[in-house]
Formats: sequence, C-alpha cells, structure tokens
Amino acid sequence: ACTSPARDGAASLRRDAVLFTTGIAWFLLGLVPFIVVQTGPVEARHVYLPMIGGLLSVFALFRMMGRVLPSGVRSIFTRACTLLAIVCAGAMAISLVGIQTTLRERYQFDMAEARAIAELYPDPEPGTVVLIARAAWREADTGRRYYDMRFWSAWQMDHIATAVLRHEYARDDIFAKNRFAIAFGAPASQFGDEGWTIDLSKGPAWDGGKLAPALVTWDRILALRIDQDGNVIPIRQLVLKQQGQPDRTIELPSVHAREGQRSPETFEVRLR
Repeated sequence: ACTSPARDGAASLRRDAVLFTTGIAWFLLGLVPFIVVQTGPVEARHVYLPMIGGLLSVFALFRMMGRVLPSGVRSIFTRACTLLAIVCAGAMAISLVGIQTTLRERYQFDMAEARAIAELYPDPEPGTVVLIARAAWREADTGRRYYDMRFWSAWQMDHIATAVLRHEYARDDIFAKNRFAIAFGAPASQFGDEGWTIDLSKGPAWDGGKLAPALVTWDRILALRIDQDGNVIPIRQLVLKQQGQPDRTIELPSVHAREGQRSPETFEVRLR
C-alpha cells in the first residue's frame, strides 16, 4: 500500500513532536533533584545528562521547523542554523579554554600555598591537624566575580585540603580543617583544656572518608591564615569568645615564630 506525502509528513511531525516532548521532559526531570535539594547554584557537572535531553529537543524543534517551511525559506533556514552551530561551537571552545586556564591557575595557587605551609611547618607530628583559620579566595581574575568564585580554593573543603597537604608532605597521617568549622559559631562543648573535639575527613563523604568526632590535643593543632598574596601567617593563640562569658585564650604550643616568617597572630573563635 502506498501512503501520501501529506500523511508521511504528518507522521514525521508527530515523531518530531514526541522527540521534542521527550527531550524537554528529560532536561527538566534531570535538573529537578539538584534544584530541589541544592541550596546554591547548580554545578556544571550536574547538567551534563540533562543537557542531552535539551539537545534532543532543540534538534526536534529544528526538524519540525524545516518540515513546515517553504522550500526556499528552508534553504535559508538550513544555512542560518549551520552558521549558528559553527558560532556556538567556537564560543564554547573558547570558553572551555578559559575554564581550563582558570582551573590550572587555581591548582597552581593551591600547590604554592601548600608548599608555603610545608615551609612554615616542615615536620608536623603524626595526627596533626592543620587549621586553616582564614584563606583568601585568590581566584583567577576574569573580571566577573561570580564566575571567579566558582573556582574554589582547595582550603574551602576538609577532604580536598587534607589531600593537598598529604600530597605535599608525602604522608597520610596529616589532616586539615577549614575555617567553616569555627567561622559561624562552634559548640562550646567541643573545646576543653586538653584539646578540640572535631570530626575530620580523610576523603569525600561518599567514599566513607568522614571520621567520627575525636579529641585532638592542642599540641597537635597548627593554625594559620593565608592572605590574598598567598603568604602563610601562623596563629599562636585562639581566643574563645562566648556571650555572657569571659574570653578564654588558648596557646597553641606547636606554633613558633621563625626567622624570616611573619609574626604569629591571634584568631577569635565565636562559641555558641
């Protein structure tokens, strides 16, 4: 049996409409878990699979437009789409080069700061916790602040900071703790005369790297601050401040002033 061109065209349009709907659903459903659960912006690695659905819907839309346009307009439309694809591909290639450059610079910053920490504390005791009390972002400067801040320093997350320091020291008995553990108010019960009871990370949480809270004695804590120029400044004292209570100063016995290094500072810890 023969089918008419009109019927074939209608069937093709229906198939394209189904493909378009499927692509849109794929795209939206793929993003829903991250939009609902995540409080910050959706990260690039989370949109790879949803983007496949988005590309399918765009492809189906162009096919439908090509089928309904007159033959003369269809030729112009095809050339325009081809030119647009070339321009988009070029723009994305340039963007990827820029992203790769920024990531490389961010890595170089992190490793330079890790070397500076190792120079300041060349031989820490086993089980030492390096407390990054403050760390400047030191992102690559593209002129767009929001874009630059997406390239976080290694010192913003415990497991990454720990991995960088273990690589620099070539040891697996050192930990790092970022400033967020104490920046927004730490429980007063975590601080005692003997030390600080904290949870540490030796790897990402999904790899089972989160360790149970344990007491780290004060002589095993090395505190420091990294400034905007990548200089590492030691912190000798922690001043514990709690509303309605007198301030309490804790000396960190392992932190010493060294010739040619910045003088140790004091860091305030807000307790709750």
